[in-house]
Amino acid sequence: MAKMKRYPILFLLFISTTVFSQNYDDLSLKVQSFFSQGNFGAAMVFAEQAAVQAEKEFGNADTMYAKALNNLAMIYQRRLRYLDAERTFLKTLKIKEKAAGAVNFSYATTLVNLADLYKFRKNYVKAIEYYQLAANIDKQVTGENSEMYASDLANIGRVYYFLEEVPKAINYLTKSLEIREKITGKDNAQYAINQVYLADVIALAGDFGKADSFYKSGLRILSYKVGTVHPIFLGALKQLSVLYRDKGEIKIADSLIFNGLSIIEPRYTRKSTLFFDFLSDLSELKVLQGDLIKAEEYAVEVYQGRKELLDSLHPDINRAALQVAKIFFKQDRFEEASIMLAEFFGRCLDIRQLIYPALSISDIQLVEKDVQQAFDLYNSIYLTQMESNDEVRHLAFNNYLILSMMNPGKYWYSKMKLDGQYLTEEESDYVFWLRHAEYYGNLRLLSKKELATWMENIDTVYSAVSSSSQKLASDSLFANTYTRFSFEWQEYLKTLKPDEATVVIIRGEVNTEKYPGEVVYAVLVLRGGESKDPEFLGLYDGNKLEEEVMKEYKKAEFSEKGKKFYKELWRDLNLDLKDKKKLYVKRSGIYLEVAIELLFDAESGKTLGEIYQIVSE
Repeated sequence: MAKMKRYPILFLLFISTTVFSQNYDDLSLKVQSFFSQGNFGAAMVFAEQAAVQAEKEFGNADTMYAKALNNLAMIYQRRLRYLDAERTFLKTLKIKEKAAGAVNFSYATTLVNLADLYKFRKNYVKAIEYYQLAANIDKQVTGENSEMYASDLANIGRVYYFLEEVPKAINYLTKSLEIREKITGKDNAQYAINQVYLADVIALAGDFGKADSFYKSGLRILSYKVGTVHPIFLGALKQLSVLYRDKGEIKIADSLIFNGLSIIEPRYTRKSTLFFDFLSDLSELKVLQGDLIKAEEYAVEVYQGRKELLDSLHPDINRAALQVAKIFFKQDRFEEASIMLAEFFGRCLDIRQLIYPALSISDIQLVEKDVQQAFDLYNSIYLTQMESNDEVRHLAFNNYLILSMMNPGKYWYSKMKLDGQYLTEEESDYVFWLRHAEYYGNLRLLSKKELATWMENIDTVYSAVSSSSQKLASDSLFANTYTRFSFEWQEYLKTLKPDEATVVIIRGEVNTEKYPGEVVYAVLVLRGGESKDPEFLGLYDGNKLEEEVMKEYKKAEFSEKGKKFYKELWRDLNLDLKDKKKLYVKRSGIYLEVAIELLFDAESGKTLGEIYQIVSE
């Protein structure tokens, strides 16, 4: 059987004018021309026209129409219109299956295209589903020892790696590697890439020695097959550095990053995302080495560089700001760290409002993780000042509101309910909003240079998002999830009923005369029906709670946990909430592991869940 290879490019629709309409042929040529030039905006315009023309000339059940749709879907993906791309790929599959069946190269190719889209959007379950369907077809059509089947297996293994399902990832990537060795030998770029992917998984499994061997072999082959400036080579080099960092061999990790920077700078300049990715890693390595001067120098360069390079709301800017703040904190430069954190939190609301529709759930969770780290760092700086400083308490409570509102679980639960209600309707108000909101968010994730080449005006896209949001405002679920909320404790207080209160349990690490290098906990309370500031209830010995109380709590039988630890974990916090019926509780530290509702008050003979309606946030 002749070798076949699937390329992630447009189908060539060079149709002879002696057979088909000149109009369709002209449009197809223009699509291909603009696509090859990288002008995806113009390619999209002509691809949409070509799809319409194909339907007219060949009918809506013809494979030529399906090919035109496949091209359009791929261009939609390049144009960041992912929802449109998904729908168009799915439509393509239906037409192809009806016209020529599902066991053929063309059908499998569209399956892979759709799976690639799902992988890119980090919808890993869907990605595996469609890669597996393609693999089953390719195994029948091209045989087990083919590049396409090997590619399918590698794709599946890669997605399992992203899901951290190590045994499955190793199984699929190993099979793929074995096939590639049979058909191309080891001296091959795809074989080397496969080795790097397998090294990633093996490193995740903790087998550093074997991972090291695969990384180095892959890097050696890639160096002369694709060159050291290739992103795949540099990505593998970066991962190898992470491997040595995790092994505790910081000097070797450091030298690998420096090697990468020496390759990147002449080729990509110091003003590139790739350069800043490496420099950020170098800053973290310098922290581990105790060289906070260099760590700060590199972290500040990353932060300033990303601000110049990226849109103002790009999550990577906030990630860089957090890194700088952490280094300032380690240097006891608390005021400067606070300024960086204030800037960080200032972006959070707009990131959630404007960027979240474009992010996958895993990306949102990364943002959420950054917010939690920033919150903890803020607490560590100001925890001991909360008792005497009203402004600090206000800021702490406002930051809690940011943290609670940026809840990926809440966001995605609401979004999935909305999707289930409205995505079946092709032209619903919600679909219109989602298409434009996702597109707008994707535009805000581009670099400033990339955005300058875009055809559409970003303000025009935002206007469409705003107008559609207003139409949907009557939907309480939508309004709760997507509308802007002022993160001010005074506004939040107005939402609490007289029989409600919000309890915020804060954890931080402080180094004061009274608490030298210790963990402390504090509690802030906001009471509904009152106009009081957030109430500070004092500092509590976190070392004792974490090292003694929590250890015993974990050892205790489930039935005994609530009875034995009520005093240490609740009563000692000096909460006086007898007039309240409902508590909103924001937990941190060990309290994330405590079943607060089951803590038993012997005096009343009831659990906290029986005394109060507790909503954990």
